[in-house]
Amino acid sequence: MVVESEDGMSTVEYAIGTIAAAAFGAILYTVVS
Repeated sequence: MVVESEDGMSTVEYAIGTIAAAAFGAILYTVVS
């Protein structure tokens, strides 16, 4: 993944990353317990 300009991308990527991490954590927690 190549990012040429970070204008407006950092916020979007941060939001997506946070949501993905939260979803993955919730799924993993559900599977484990």
